Amino acid sequence: MSKIGSKKIIIAVSVVCAVALAVAVVSLVNRGEASTNINTNANVGSYPLNPASVDYHETNSRGQTFGSLADATSPDTEPDLILVEASNGTEGYIRLLDFRDGVESVQSGEVTIAIVNVYDSEGNLIEDTFFEIGG
Repeated sequence: MSKIGSKKIIIAVSVVCAVALAVAVVSLVNRGEASTNINTNANVGSYPLNPASVDYHETNSRGQTFGSLADATSPDTEPDLILVEASNGTEGYIRLLDFRDGVESVQSGEVTIAIVNVYDSEGNLIEDTFFEIGG
């Protein structure tokens, strides 16, 4: 086979592979198995593509929801009190608003570490505990 014939075959195979790859990517994006959107919002968890309307969090006597931020299906289902491990190893909760303020302060460069209080599931302050955001 001549050099020109080999080059044509290589080019043809390359074009076929490129087209097949493009078709596969478009197919996955259209089926929702791949995404071109990137979530850059550090204040929220990663939410499912099709969130269920199930409340994964318990509610305390004050009407505050508490639990893991990872269980939230959207910003609307984030718990009022977020489960964390405090600086001394104690399990507790930080308030969602304190978390958001802390992340915002660290991201803006206002502080390098935001320290927030830790509470029990009823929203009562746990003495001598804190949680660090950033650092």
